[in-house]
Amino acid sequence: MLILAVLTHLRVKLAWGLFENPVVILLLALMFDLILGEPPERLHPVVWFGKLVSSLERLNSGSWLKRFLSGTLTTLFAIFAAVLLSTIPETLPFPFKTVAYVYLLKSSFSMRAMIEHVEEIVDSDFAPSKVQMVVSRNAKKLGYWMRCSAVIESLAENFVDSVLSPLFYYTLLGLTGALVYRAVNTCDAMLGYKDEERFWFGKFAARLDDLLNFVPARLSVVLTALVSGELRVLRALREGIAEKVNGCSMVAFAYALNLRLEKPGYYILNERGRLPKKVDVFEAEKLFVRLSLASFVISAVVLAWI
Repeated sequence: MLILAVLTHLRVKLAWGLFENPVVILLLALMFDLILGEPPERLHPVVWFGKLVSSLERLNSGSWLKRFLSGTLTTLFAIFAAVLLSTIPETLPFPFKTVAYVYLLKSSFSMRAMIEHVEEIVDSDFAPSKVQMVVSRNAKKLGYWMRCSAVIESLAENFVDSVLSPLFYYTLLGLTGALVYRAVNTCDAMLGYKDEERFWFGKFAARLDDLLNFVPARLSVVLTALVSGELRVLRALREGIAEKVNGCSMVAFAYALNLRLEKPGYYILNERGRLPKKVDVFEAEKLFVRLSLASFVISAVVLAWI
């Protein structure tokens, strides 16, 4: 009986340790994303970050300095909320601790949702109202091939913002790193515009997001070259996009797929490439999936090695 009790205790202890392993948590979070997709909005941490930012936007008034300081404070509040959220799993007993870790980590990245958005756009034959879901430019003013281009650009940008960067910071800094990155990225998405009203209020969030994405964006170029087998993709490391500090992932997609991608009035990528068509969006989607899965494998290998 004593031996049985000891063996049972050891099995429980081993299970406890296994489900606290960062590699196991990462794989469970990936399964969550692929099988279940996004959590309900009312329970989604990223939505909570968004509501926090919205509640503080009333501070956006006064001189440029006051707007800048208020925007900086808003971003720091979101970061503090992310750090606080990341400590919750440690307060819970097993197995709730593991469930919380997996849930919060999954909320920091999004793979299936992007694929679903793209498939919905393709099913609508690139209706402007559907394309508008994934881009900020006015889709109604775009021709058919430019709407295809916009979707491909969004896939490239979201690979960095929604997959690679969260995994990069999870690998380096654990759950806290992934959630803090997502909080900053949410602040940038909501405040980082160049219009007069939000320029100074969103300045800190935009520059901090650029800084956090600087390394992952360039890693995305190397990874795209490896996955696609196209060495010319590496040109993206020196070309980039003047208007987007971390837009090199879009240049990488343009070269990997040999496409001309364009945002009218802002940039043209791989000018001699083919004009994108529906079939090219499917190819870009496949590239997005392959890159995302490769990123998970690399993250898991690095975590296991560490």
